[in-house]
Order: sequence, then C-alpha cells, then structure tokens
Amino acid sequence: MSPNNWTSNPPNSSCTATSARNTPAVLAKPWSEPVPPAVINGGMATNPDCWRITTAKYLDHLPLYRITQIAAREDVTLPLSTLAEWVGRVGVALQPLVDRLILHLLQSRVLHADETPVAQLDPGSGKTQRAYPWAYRSNDFESGPRIIVFDYQTSRSGKHVRNFLNSWQGHLLVDDYGGYKALFSKTASPCTELGCWAHARRKFFDLHQANASTVAARCCSALADFTPPKPKASTYRRKPGRYYAQKKPADPAIVARLVTANPRPNCQWRRHRQSHRLHLEALAKPNPLRQQRKPAD
Repeated sequence: MSPNNWTSNPPNSSCTATSARNTPAVLAKPWSEPVPPAVINGGMATNPDCWRITTAKYLDHLPLYRITQIAAREDVTLPLSTLAEWVGRVGVALQPLVDRLILHLLQSRVLHADETPVAQLDPGSGKTQRAYPWAYRSNDFESGPRIIVFDYQTSRSGKHVRNFLNSWQGHLLVDDYGGYKALFSKTASPCTELGCWAHARRKFFDLHQANASTVAARCCSALADFTPPKPKASTYRRKPGRYYAQKKPADPAIVARLVTANPRPNCQWRRHRQSHRLHLEALAKPNPLRQQRKPAD
C-alpha cells in the first residue's frame, strides 16, 4: 500500500464515499498557543524575570553584581553583562511611558524641583563617584494626576534642569541653589522663582544655633505658627488629604512681624515672602493646558 493511501479499500471502487477516502490525506500542522509579547523577544529572560531584576536594582537598591551572587547561590549562572543588557532593554521598553509622563508634567503651571547626591559605583576603580537624581514633581493643588519624574545625571550642573524644562514657562518651587538661577534670568522663556519655606526657616534656625539670636528665634517661632508639622509616613499613606487640609496661608500679621524683625531690603526672607504671594496667585489662575485635556475613558 502506498504511504499516501490511508485506506485499505481498492482505488477502483464505485462507491463515492470510498473514492473520497481513497484521496491522499493532508496532515494538519500541530497547533500551538501564540507567544505573548516580551521585552526581549527570543531571549532567555521572560517578562517576570526582567521585572524582578529591575525591581531588585532600583527599588531594593541591589547592585547587579549582588544579584549575580544571589543567583549563584541557587546554582543559576547570570553573568553581569547579561543582567546589564536586560536592564537596558527594560529601560528602552519603558521610555515611551517616561516621555508621556514628562509631557503631562510640563502641562502644569507650578512645578517642584530638587536634586540630591547619591553614590554611584565606578566599575574597575573600586570606588564610588557622585551622581545626582533630579526630581520634578507636579503640584498637589492643581488638577490632574500626581507625577514625579527622576532625571538621573552625573553632575549638579544647572544645564540639566535647563535641558529638562527646555522652553517650559511657569512657577518653579526650588531651594536657593545657584544652578536654578539661570532659569529665572532668561528673557526668551522666563520662569518665576518660588522660594521654599523650609529652606527659609533653616537659615534662621542656623543663625539661632550659632549665636542664640533672639531675632532668629522670633522668626522660627512665627514660621511655626502657620507651618504644620510633617506627618508620619503611615498617616500620610493612609489619608494623604488630611495633611493638605491642615495647611493655611500665612497670616499677614505674622508676615509683618517677620519683616519688622529683619528689615533689610535684600534679605532672603523678603524673597521667600514674595515667592509665596506669587505661588498663591499662580494657583488662583485657570490653567488652559489642563482645560484642553480630555478626561480619561
């Protein structure tokens, strides 16, 4: 019998059904489930593997060489170069999400910005070098989602904040670091500086600690009258609206007392008092960029 003939009936049979069975059979290809999209197509790492490595590095602060050592204890070989490539692939996959967050963040008219140093490993030298994550945050008193974007840079140069904000115009709440000053002196696309109350109080506190200044003590006491204490982390997570409900604008009488206590025309306190007034004015104005946005489905 021919291997293409899968029946024992003779080919000259007059039965129609038998003739149909005598035709060569076509074998169907084996069917399998479609492969879901992956960050690394055709690679050894699955999506859960990529998320675990990324979470361990950035959320648990585990360097990649420690993740390699942890895997080795389970008899799993993960070269350092392989982990570095996985993390880089995850970063490329998440970049559209980061770009979208930045787009929504820059629609705000009031932003908070700050930078902080971190120790970054310098491979091969056995030492660490200083790097700076620059944080940009939306304002809690504006409509829209709460957004925080971190821009990781290797220096504290003011060019990084200028490159990030680019042509953005609005009110920027920062400390008195000189790297931000170029933004407030531009004429093409100016930003308005908003001073930080905590940094203003710190100057008076340091002055009082240094020489027991009674003027500085009165300023710290007056600032405490309208600055609520920082909430505990557990309370803030449980009811974030409670802390903001306790905030209230500065009492004009308190502001007058502070200005009288330190009457120098160019003092830092006057700059922060003006920044607070500009902050309130900015929040009172409608934001056309926010009004143009369509609500999410």
